[in-house]
Amino acid sequence: MTGLLTTSHYMRRDEDPAALGLVRLTAREARDCLRDVSTALSRWPGRDGRALARAMAAYHWWMATGSSGRAGTWTLDVGTVRAHVRRHPSDLFVLREVFVDQIYAFPYRDVVGDVRRVLDVGSNVGLSPLYFSSVFPQAEVACVEPVPENLEVLEATRAANDLTWHVVAAAVAAEPGEVTLYPSGWWSSSSTSGHVAHAREASAHRPEHRLGRQPVTVRAVTVPQLLDELGWDGVDVLKMDIEGAEAEVLAADADWLDRVGVLAVDIHAKYVARGELLTVLARHGLRPAAEAGAHASVFVRERGPVAS
Repeated sequence: MTGLLTTSHYMRRDEDPAALGLVRLTAREARDCLRDVSTALSRWPGRDGRALARAMAAYHWWMATGSSGRAGTWTLDVGTVRAHVRRHPSDLFVLREVFVDQIYAFPYRDVVGDVRRVLDVGSNVGLSPLYFSSVFPQAEVACVEPVPENLEVLEATRAANDLTWHVVAAAVAAEPGEVTLYPSGWWSSSSTSGHVAHAREASAHRPEHRLGRQPVTVRAVTVPQLLDELGWDGVDVLKMDIEGAEAEVLAADADWLDRVGVLAVDIHAKYVARGELLTVLARHGLRPAAEAGAHASVFVRERGPVAS
């Protein structure tokens, strides 16, 4: 129990009151573990579900003990696809979101018809583009990710599934050129937003407090630049999870939004003004259609396919 007493701050959330003690934190983590294991088993019957359930149990154990996992990677078959993840709670957190909670599940075809082009901005280790490839096997998929360590795992997943993704090693930003990236050993929370990175590192209960790394300079691309480089006049589904940088990207010249059929965006409302982003999206004809998880939102327009 001593180990738990000294490291259980990983279970604490930003919104938790300081008085919330270890017993209640541990009880909540146990409930979440049971829910995730049950969901994995029910959504993915057989061997795939059991493997996902074991991964979820490992994730919650590592969160309860403040562990950074183990060296090496796991390979998990999920339906028709094969996922590579590091034995690290950050990767398992994303696995949980994408394949257990299925935060990107949405009737996209009802909005855009055939989904032929998917642009995944902030692809991390490739689990969200893998989800889209499993649902839309005929679609062109482009992945954008700035963190080299994440790209290595993403490429392993792409190769394991023999997928022809367009992979762009860059961060999406408001202006092209270069941008400062604030990486973290909690791999899914690396951000190009300085105030987001500093706020996370300043919170003693967050993994970034212990796992922060030195800032680095990476290539920056804009969404219109990406579409031009890909030769796409539009995109049916654009998924964006860029850890608070969505404020700058969407607040810039956002006429490219007129070329998007469905936008699935993670709005990190603890750090950005959600209302201002909704105003920008509404100006370009995108209305809220669904909410999933803590901050994933889907916006749609009432018209046919954008890409041609």
